[in-house]
Amino acid sequence: MLSWGLGWGIEQWNSRIFPWQWGDNCGCKNIVVAEPAQREAIFVFTNSDNGGRLYEWIVRSIHRLDHPFFLWL
Repeated sequence: MLSWGLGWGIEQWNSRIFPWQWGDNCGCKNIVVAEPAQREAIFVFTNSDNGGRLYEWIVRSIHRLDHPFFLWL
């Protein structure tokens, strides 16, 4: 369900594919999640150590999926 390619995580959910990348620096948490088949992407950049909660809520609200990659972050 999860694999890696060129520094990006690649999640396959049924027939849907989601490349994703995240960042975690002191005081900043960020994520990019794409769905190439739909030509869509979500970019969330936060300025907080608690930003992971925010981007998780945003991505789950938009995709209506419980992405397994959140277990890795």
